[in-house]
Amino acid sequence: MATNSPDRSELRARRLKVLEQMNSSGWYEEVRRLTDDQHSRLPHAIKPEVITLDLEGDSADGVRPLPGMISLFFAVKGSPLLRQLRAAYGSANVAAIQEAGQEISRVLEQAQSVSVPEAVDQMIASPSYFDFRYRGKTLAPNLGLINGLEFATVLFPYNGGRLDESDFRIIDYRRDPHLETELEYLVVMRPPALSDLERDVLGQVPDDLLELNVGSAVLCPALCVVVVVVVLTTAGWCCLPVQGSSEYTEITLSRETAQQLGPLASARQLVQARREVLSRLERGV
Repeated sequence: MATNSPDRSELRARRLKVLEQMNSSGWYEEVRRLTDDQHSRLPHAIKPEVITLDLEGDSADGVRPLPGMISLFFAVKGSPLLRQLRAAYGSANVAAIQEAGQEISRVLEQAQSVSVPEAVDQMIASPSYFDFRYRGKTLAPNLGLINGLEFATVLFPYNGGRLDESDFRIIDYRRDPHLETELEYLVVMRPPALSDLERDVLGQVPDDLLELNVGSAVLCPALCVVVVVVVLTTAGWCCLPVQGSSEYTEITLSRETAQQLGPLASARQLVQARREVLSRLERGV
């Protein structure tokens, strides 16, 4: 069926426009406004559903999230798309995952961005928005569905080391303390294939530093408003299997690097190398 999806040049133009806004002189003021609003709200901790995806074989090539990635999906309660994703990932059905992925691409490609001040205005007016964390590490701050969005996703680099699924948290900032969250959340972890060396190095990361094994969202330094970010992450979600999957999935740790850095810095390097690939793709360069 024919659609009116924008082409890649149009998506890249959108990303460049948003990046220009993120580099503008008024950026700090918008961060301050949202931070001030957040401090006026009561935080509520929510444990999201987490699925660890273990796929092998050629049929899994290009399935998103790629090996060495974590995806956070969130949607309005009762979302058919999130229900479809939960069933597909829960059964590890490659065909169903690919079908759901095509629908995600269609939704994200149709999403429209607004200016940063407009996005912040809508966030402040919304009943709630949230941070995504692993233990004490904020992976993406100030996420929410505004401007008519009913679904969004954000990608995170992951080195394949140990993570306790029960330590992921949604910190929901609610204007009304009696309000129930209006969103549903799904976290999908897809570990990369590890060499014996990588398995040995990552096994030396102590329990109290497991957050080294996952990186923060690339384009969320302080203000990660999804109305803005969804335009940028379209590159990561929609284009990555075509343009960057091999570069991303072939990241490895050499023995020389491991010996030079030691286990903790090596674990960090495996995350950072993936993060750099995501950064280039999400910036459309």
